Amino acid sequence: MCNTQILEHNKFGYVARCKKCQSIQLAFGTTAITLDEKQFDEFRETIRDYYTAYACKESPEIKDLYVSTEVPAISMVFSYKEIEILMEMLEQASISLEVKRVLS
Repeated sequence: MCNTQILEHNKFGYVARCKKCQSIQLAFGTTAITLDEKQFDEFRETIRDYYTAYACKESPEIKDLYVSTEVPAISMVFSYKEIEILMEMLEQASISLEVKRVLS
């Protein structure tokens, strides 16, 4: 069982890291995933790409942005507003990880 440390959270979810196995747990809305650090960085980059690509989206509240996962039959679906909130949470968690890395 993981002993987690919260890296970032908001009313939509959280990012936490297990102190023992170093896995990163991301919960957002009704989705929860566990990633290693490399996968977390790749996911953060993917979300950043969506954030940049759809910045001028006409209807930011419509859930029509499909983010693929490693399982071909499963995608995550977001609105641009959700991508924006998720992006902020991932960036703050990444900063927390970097600070912890520097201080250790």
